[in-house]
Amino acid sequence: MQLMDGKKCNNLSYYSPFIIWRNYVIGILPLVLVPVFIFVLPFGVCQFLTLAMAFGLFAFVRRNRVSRFETCTLIPFTSARALFALTIVYVVIDFAFHEFPEDTIKPYKALAMPIVVFLVTFGTYIRGSHNSLCVDCMMRNGSPFERRILGHLYRSENHYLVPRLLLIVGLVVALGWGYWYFGYKQAYYEWSDSLVFYFLPLIVFVFDACILGYRYYLLYTFGHERATVLAEGTKSLRVILICGNRVCYTAGKDGLLDTPFTLEDSFSEVLSAGVVRSFMTKNVGASTMKFCYGTIDIRSRKAVEHYFCFVDSEDVVRQFAADEGVQLQWMEKDEIAANFRSDKFSPFAVAEISRVFNIMVTSKIFDLSGRRKIKLRGYVPPLSIDEIRNSDVDFSDNRWMILSRFNKSNSFYWLRVLWYKYIEGIG
Repeated sequence: MQLMDGKKCNNLSYYSPFIIWRNYVIGILPLVLVPVFIFVLPFGVCQFLTLAMAFGLFAFVRRNRVSRFETCTLIPFTSARALFALTIVYVVIDFAFHEFPEDTIKPYKALAMPIVVFLVTFGTYIRGSHNSLCVDCMMRNGSPFERRILGHLYRSENHYLVPRLLLIVGLVVALGWGYWYFGYKQAYYEWSDSLVFYFLPLIVFVFDACILGYRYYLLYTFGHERATVLAEGTKSLRVILICGNRVCYTAGKDGLLDTPFTLEDSFSEVLSAGVVRSFMTKNVGASTMKFCYGTIDIRSRKAVEHYFCFVDSEDVVRQFAADEGVQLQWMEKDEIAANFRSDKFSPFAVAEISRVFNIMVTSKIFDLSGRRKIKLRGYVPPLSIDEIRNSDVDFSDNRWMILSRFNKSNSFYWLRVLWYKYIEGIG
């Protein structure tokens, strides 16, 4: 059996209850300080400060993205966008109401903050995993299913934190505007005006952060105790069997189609190519193998590696199917596409199919700089499965996945580069 050269995909991620709480605090603290700054700083300064804090949070997201132990920064990312939007709102307010006294405008600027944050956060909530940050993360690090526990933890925590943030901000909006409607008297100043307009968000945030910190302390305690009884880290090895223009699948217990060739190995940062080679030699005999891509979580000691295995005849797996008692299904590209659209594949198989076909098509149209090889816009070159065997495309190179979504054929490409890469830090 021949194993073609491959390199380890450096998709590294990290999970810690404290890190999630820290990222939440880093994201929300600049927002709740905005009304305080409006109160204590000279009029007209705050929009420059909100812009600086937005760039600071975007820089935090960018630095985390290239960190060896990447964490989820959805809340800081959302906050950065809110601060950027808030800057525009404040500029508009200052321009439209420049003739009004400063003390008249300041409360409204403070009350605008939670409304803008609510709208931006609601957009994050509605888009779910289709947020640009989440899409970028999945293209580089794999789907939540590929990251096992790590992916599910981040997904579940985001499903908890984003609605929670909406609820907290909605409460601040209701209290602030409720006070403005029922208790605020512009004719004279009361100490409660400053408390509600400028310091209420900070007070609510402190209580919320303390409660959330206690929650994550309990999660950490539970996780630490549980970690003492967990087995040594494991690695899941998956093999995509290809014969000519057809791929081998079988229906699992849940009825979803998946590769029949999976096995577990002890965790290691080194490729388990030898283990896969022995396993496939035993089950299909002579074949050619090639590493596809992998995901790894060093702290939790979990990893998934995906391999291609190419055989010259479908008959070589008949004995394997008989021994395992499984019904094999050989599918061509059109059949795979039809079942893919019908949601008949397992989450792992969906991730593999999406990555492999996206990269193959993208590598035919573009080079790694994003320039088109084929000058005819809108043309998608034909693709056959047997091309994968002799392809020199590196499926573990995440740049191909990013190019499949973000390339020089996009409208306003350079504007997108400026925003996503140099401002938001995710391009």
